Amino acid sequence: MTAKRIWIKVHKNQARSQWWSTLCKDLAWKEKIEIETWSGSEVSWPRVVDSLRSFTLFSQQKVLLIQEADRFSKSDNSTLKLWEDLKKGPHHLLIQSENSPPKNWPFEFWESPFNEEESPRDDKAIFRWIDAIQVKNLKQALSELDLALEGGQHPLVFLQLLARHYRLGRLIQHAHQKGWREAEILKIVKVPSFVLQKWLRGPKISAREWQRIFERCHWADFQLKSGMDAESTLKRLSFELSAQKQKSPVMKQVLPEIKPASLFSASFLQWA
Repeated sequence: MTAKRIWIKVHKNQARSQWWSTLCKDLAWKEKIEIETWSGSEVSWPRVVDSLRSFTLFSQQKVLLIQEADRFSKSDNSTLKLWEDLKKGPHHLLIQSENSPPKNWPFEFWESPFNEEESPRDDKAIFRWIDAIQVKNLKQALSELDLALEGGQHPLVFLQLLARHYRLGRLIQHAHQKGWREAEILKIVKVPSFVLQKWLRGPKISAREWQRIFERCHWADFQLKSGMDAESTLKRLSFELSAQKQKSPVMKQVLPEIKPASLFSASFLQWA
C-alpha cells in the first residue's frame, strides 16, 4: 500500500472514534492498524522523519498521527525542506488540525464531516480512569481508558494527570501521618476538599508501594517517549497499578531507583 501524507481537518469536538472509520473507508484502509500518536506542539520533526523511514515487525505499515499540528502553517525555507523529508518512508502520516492546511501544503487534504448534533467527546473519562486505578477496579479502568483514548487526547496527557494524582496523594498521606490538620494540608496542596477526603479515607499506601508506583509511571513515560504503542502501554500500566503487580526486571535495569523520601524536600512541597 502506497504511503500517504494527509492533512486532516477535524472539528475540536470530534473524538477519533467519530471520524476514524470514515477516513479508513475513504482511503480503503483497515481500521485495525498501528497508530503512533504525537503532539505537534512537542514533536521533534527529525524524529518524525526517522519514524517514517523505520520498519516495524514483519514490515507492516503504521500510521503516524500528529495532533495539534498548526505549527505547519509557518512558511519558511526549513518548511520546504521538511516537505521533501516527509516524502520518504513506508508509513502513513496524518497531520491533524482544526484548520485547513497552509497554502504550500504539497500533499493530500481530507476534511472530516461534522454534525453539530453529534455528542461531544467524553472529557471526564480520563479522570474516571484514574479513579478506577486508585480503587483497583481493573475492568472499569480499561473501559474508561478506551473511552478516553477515543477522545483523541495525547497519550502523555494521561500519564501527566496520573502522575500528578499520585504525587498529590503521596503528599496528602505523608502530611496526615505527620499530624498536619486538614486545613494546613489544603493550603499546601491546593486541591478541592473532596480530593483530600478521597485520599484520607482511602487505604494507606506503604513507602515501598509508593516507590513502585512512581517507578512504574516513570517507566511508562520512557516507553511512550521511545515510540511504544500508546494504547498497549497505558493498558499495561492500568493493569499493573490496579493489580499492584511488582515491577519487571527490565524496568530495574533501565531506570534509576526513586527514593520516596526525596519527594518531601522543601522544594517539592513548594512546587505542589
